[in-house]
Amino acid sequence: DLDSQTYSLAGFMLNAKARGSALPGGNMEASLGANVLANLGEQRIDVEGLTLDTLGLAVTGDAEVTQLDTEARIRASLASETFSPRELFAQLGIESPVTADEAVLGQAGFAAELVATPASAALDDLVITLDDTTFRGKASVPNLASGAAVPPLRFDFAVDAIDVDRYLPPASDAEAGGDEPATDTAQGDAPAEGGADGNTPIALPIDLLRALDVNGVFRVGSVKVAGLTT
Repeated sequence: DLDSQTYSLAGFMLNAKARGSALPGGNMEASLGANVLANLGEQRIDVEGLTLDTLGLAVTGDAEVTQLDTEARIRASLASETFSPRELFAQLGIESPVTADEAVLGQAGFAAELVATPASAALDDLVITLDDTTFRGKASVPNLASGAAVPPLRFDFAVDAIDVDRYLPPASDAEAGGDEPATDTAQGDAPAEGGADGNTPIALPIDLLRALDVNGVFRVGSVKVAGLTT
């Protein structure tokens, strides 16, 4: 509709089959679909029914862009279907980590709301699931135009429960047995490195640390490491 400066693209679907040495395994298939409505008279673009399917990962969402003639404001919601991280690693040609529990990295998913302008960005209602663990939170950069080398960061994250031991490499026979004879170094006969007390000075990036503006909370309901639950 040229009079009202309205343009629509309904039922758009792009299917791609790509080949090349830069792609994992030399091949990749992807499909992208959406319904797009651009109302330039109202200075807004709406994208509904957004779908992206590639590498065994399916993502759906919606988005809108407003205030096109001033400071554009983007709002988007994205969510994935449940997928297998191990299968995704295989699709990308990445070797899956060896874990003590072979059942982990079996299923995952995510969802989030994004709001962004040229001056700020925020990620709200973030939910990430990995096997039996759920990660929730939000994060924001309230001032992208501050001119600081590192923009200010705010966050509020929470994890319900995670068993880290399941994701660590399997214990070796030596670690499991613990019956190897002690070496001279273990008994403290070898000279210490870095000083008489064995401490090595660490050069901290003081200037960078002083320039940081970070304020956040990270909560963990329950964590298990090395057989200890906290």
